Amino acid sequence: MLALTFAAVAWVEWRQFELLDKASRYADENIGWSFFQVEVEQLALRDALRQALETRDADADTDEILRQRYEIFVSRVNLISPARIRAILPTPEVHERTWAALQEFITQADPAVEASPLNHEDLMLVSQRLQALRVPVHDLSVMASLLVVEQSMRRTNAMRQEIQMGIALTVFLSLTTLAFAAIVVRQWRASTRRSAKLEELATNLRSAREAAEQASHAKSAFLATMSHELRTPFNGLLGNLSLLEETLLNNEQAVLVQSAAESAEHLLAILNDILDLSRLESGQLDIQPAPVNLPGLLKEVDMVMAAPAQAKALLLSLNVSDSVPTWVMADGRRVKQVLFNLLSNAIKFTEHGSVRLSATQLAAPQAGIEFSVVDTGIGMDASTLGQLFRRFSQGDASISRRYGGTGLGLEISRTLARMMGGDITVTSVPGQGSEFRAVLPLPPCAEPPARPHPSAPRAAPLAPMNILVAEDHEINRRYVGTLLSRMGHQVRFAVNGDEAIAEAERELPDLILMDVHMPGTDGIAATRALRQRPAPLGQVKIVALTADAISMTREQVLAAGMNDLLTKPFRSEALENLLAAMPPAAEAPDDLAQHLSQATVRDMQALLTPQAYAPLLRAFFDDTPTLLSLSEALVMGQGEEVKRRAHRMKGAAQVLGLCGLADLAQALEAQADTLTPARGTQAAQGLQQTWQRSLALCRSQGFIP
Repeated sequence: MLALTFAAVAWVEWRQFELLDKASRYADENIGWSFFQVEVEQLALRDALRQALETRDADADTDEILRQRYEIFVSRVNLISPARIRAILPTPEVHERTWAALQEFITQADPAVEASPLNHEDLMLVSQRLQALRVPVHDLSVMASLLVVEQSMRRTNAMRQEIQMGIALTVFLSLTTLAFAAIVVRQWRASTRRSAKLEELATNLRSAREAAEQASHAKSAFLATMSHELRTPFNGLLGNLSLLEETLLNNEQAVLVQSAAESAEHLLAILNDILDLSRLESGQLDIQPAPVNLPGLLKEVDMVMAAPAQAKALLLSLNVSDSVPTWVMADGRRVKQVLFNLLSNAIKFTEHGSVRLSATQLAAPQAGIEFSVVDTGIGMDASTLGQLFRRFSQGDASISRRYGGTGLGLEISRTLARMMGGDITVTSVPGQGSEFRAVLPLPPCAEPPARPHPSAPRAAPLAPMNILVAEDHEINRRYVGTLLSRMGHQVRFAVNGDEAIAEAERELPDLILMDVHMPGTDGIAATRALRQRPAPLGQVKIVALTADAISMTREQVLAAGMNDLLTKPFRSEALENLLAAMPPAAEAPDDLAQHLSQATVRDMQALLTPQAYAPLLRAFFDDTPTLLSLSEALVMGQGEEVKRRAHRMKGAAQVLGLCGLADLAQALEAQADTLTPARGTQAAQGLQQTWQRSLALCRSQGFIP
């Protein structure tokens, strides 16, 4: 509307400009005056002709006056030519006729007026012809005056109309501008209100997000706490039950222990399902494809599930189609989890008959592998099928009471299948059994390079190790201590991180089993503190013991500097496999040469025999008072005492081939007079670390049994 109004105002302004231009031209040309001048000059020419005719004798002045009047008349006639007037006023027919008559008169009068001397008869004829034009010229002058007046009135009226239109448009433009301003203000206010609402909504969303994040953190903390609080006693419970099973029990006791172990395993399975579901919801459960031997994986699943099937006298069969590729890209752990859940359900809900696991390669466009689990169990109706894949649901209350379970397995399995790009479907007939089909897109791949095998299997048990166990739970300490003692290892204990650090500093262990959650300084903080110590203490192997079953924990313990992780509850086999997988590392040659003189050791062993050399080493390292007294003298800044005790240690160390301790003792002896308390404290710490490192090397080399 504003644009249209401005266009109309511009048009009116242009019209006013045109009218003013015409008015200016009328004023410049003075059309009416031109016609009146023609009539006046006609009368003046008539009078000049009359005077010339009355003068019989030649009179030069009279002739000149006549000629001047004639020239003025002709010039005035040229001012009212139709071609000139037509651009300003309409030229009626009478104008054309009168103009033609005037041109004819001029044509005829020119010779008579220009003659010299003037001819009386010619002037009489010119006067008559001029007299004949008097009325037409007069009428033309009157007509021109009327036209000018009429044109002026029309122009005035048009100007008035244009001015009125301009005023109206100006008023309308003002009103439109006010309306536009009102709309802008209204929109601005509405925008302000919307902005305020959006800001309020954003604030609410931020608050909701923060609340959700806090709830998520609280949930994660709760899960971590519950995982620790539940898995820690489970570790002690299952471990001690396994130890109890290995003792002499009568039949009744064996049955009771087995029942307790099965109940504990069932509770642990429920806990694992809940934690898996929580990890799926929080996005912490990842799919990590790798080359997998699929037929081998299916055989492993069949072997594991054979025992529960045989316990119910069910026929468990495995059918792998020839079209199934041998090697596929898959997360073998998750594929097993899906199949274990489906087979466990099939066995649980089948009282007699069979359970069959099949694997078939599907053709395009499905392009995947179909795993089918068919049972001859109780089956399901449409209502029960509608309740499947829902957490804590088993179709109806009667099934839940009869068979138990949380109902989480199917939901977890389908979620895992969908994370792998597939899905799980089911068909069932009441009383005739069910068929679960899991279709997973597992692309074929090449067989990975075979890992090199050791030249010979381990024929002897692991070499005894000095293992420090940091665990705040007394039952778990007993369990782990019993396992390690049965394996032939020396075990020491600490109940928190501070004690673990102090015990490791007192005597360097070969391995630390560090519980993550402990009162005071926890396992993470203790590991970080130990990693800041100089070698060899700073490089001691540390394995985390944790009841947290979340992927975050492994990242945290590895980032803290731990070497591996063992999740509670664990069995003796898991602990033994872990120890076998990370035996004490072979000492670096440079490190060995820095602390032990191989030549001196060989000479001593040749002189005294290895059996006689070992007790000497043992006696040296058992003489901790010498070490403590020298350390105390260093801390106290007692120069003379440092010289005496360092000299004594140097001599014994040199004889036994402990070159690292000998060199350090020699340096302390030389610097005894310049030691400050601060430097003495630092030197005492270095002495103790060198002592522990030398002892560990003597053990690893077999010099000390």
